[in-house]
Amino acid sequence: MIGFWEIVKSKHFRFPIIIALFIITGLIFHIDYFDAAVIAAGLAYLAWQSAKKLKDRKYSLDFVAMLAMGTSLAVGQYIAGAIIALMVYVSQALENYGSAKAEKTLKELVDKMPKNTLVKVGQETKLTPLQEVKEPQTIVIRPNELIPLDGILLTEDALINEANLTGEIEPVVFKKGQFIKSGFINLGGMLELQVVGDFRQSSYQKIIDLVKDSATNPPQIVRLAEKYNYIFTGVTLVMALAAYFIFHDWNRFLSVLVIATPCPLLIAAPISMIGGFSSA
Repeated sequence: MIGFWEIVKSKHFRFPIIIALFIITGLIFHIDYFDAAVIAAGLAYLAWQSAKKLKDRKYSLDFVAMLAMGTSLAVGQYIAGAIIALMVYVSQALENYGSAKAEKTLKELVDKMPKNTLVKVGQETKLTPLQEVKEPQTIVIRPNELIPLDGILLTEDALINEANLTGEIEPVVFKKGQFIKSGFINLGGMLELQVVGDFRQSSYQKIIDLVKDSATNPPQIVRLAEKYNYIFTGVTLVMALAAYFIFHDWNRFLSVLVIATPCPLLIAAPISMIGGFSSA
């Protein structure tokens, strides 16, 4: 699993750490300008992000956070707005970290995959690009090589490392006629496989495709938040305005916005993505 300190020490968290130091310094020395600077930075970032999303006709819950920070700046409740700004930057740092982790893992997966394999033709072998190998050709796997295609074992037995696909570190013995997935590593001598399917249908390639998909498509929790953005934002504004008209106090208005600001969701979405991706 990905450790807490591994995430925090990454380059993506440099700016959130600076933001946190500004907030702590402002609290210790009672310097409101520090918190105000943090809010201004958060507002500028959210305005830029919102403009991009509106251009693409995408909407998020950031509008509530932006209004909360703007109100905190206007009424002088700087610490509340600064904390929200920190949560926004932490959320973005987590998303960037998750994307970078996915890209790194994808590169490692692709780099492990050989570009060619030995195809048996009669009593000879010919080095052939993986994309050209089809069922039911026979391929030859040398010792310590990654098995590039799914197939049926033709050799009497084989000692296989399944760690790439299952995480199992102990070698497993396969017998003749058993199905072997691509991505496994041959720990024994030379072995022969009768190919099942082709390169695009292989187990290892499907994993690579899944990693690509996870890196480009948002998790379901993010899509759910965007789906109900209008309702959530509307209800929040009605409640905040009601609080102001009842008590005639902008601090009450701000309190509703701060409570409604989806900081847990901002952080929960990328954390769930990183945790799920790491486990998978």
